[in-house]
Amino acid sequence: MNASAASVQNSTNGGSAAAVEKVKKKVEYETVTVEDGEDEKFAGERQLNKTWKASADGTVTGRLAFRNGRVLAYSVTPNDVLREQFIGHGLLQKLGDETAGAKTQDDAVSWVENLIDLLKEGKWSEGRAPGSGETGGGVLAQAVFIMREEAQKPLTMEKVREYLRTKSAKEKIQLRGNPKIAAIIKRLSEEAGKASPEDASRLENELEALA
Repeated sequence: MNASAASVQNSTNGGSAAAVEKVKKKVEYETVTVEDGEDEKFAGERQLNKTWKASADGTVTGRLAFRNGRVLAYSVTPNDVLREQFIGHGLLQKLGDETAGAKTQDDAVSWVENLIDLLKEGKWSEGRAPGSGETGGGVLAQAVFIMREEAQKPLTMEKVREYLRTKSAKEKIQLRGNPKIAAIIKRLSEEAGKASPEDASRLENELEALA
């Protein structure tokens, strides 16, 4: 059976074309033996692999392996004159990265607040829950806040955020699926997407002027 026929059969059997699995392009890797003797695997078009390690004496070494075989490294010792700058830069980078994709200041603040709470618990890589678009706040927090207000059972935003921080990614997705919350999120999204006549005109003129 050819691929086209198989697709038709799968669509018929599943009752919907949505049931047909999309064929993902296989990621190709190139293995390069770099100048320090290590074999580095570079995925797709990646040109640089970055790693770091900490030694028992407190020294932290950052290593950059390039696809052309070069390796560059720098070690920050406990007595390095730039140690505070390295720590400060990494700290701000970590916190700042958490705001990526935020559509509002409230989202950005809420996401960073939640990240700080996680870092205090020693959790480095959790951050925003995959698939939820949230940590302890954002549009889901706003929707829960509004829902409680409309039910005349108001909660403070901080109380809402504390509640959401205890929920897993799956639970947050389930909350988003709640009919009342989903309706409020849709309303918030529609309100955020509305442009004034002036903005609409400006954006249209910008599009027409694109070369």
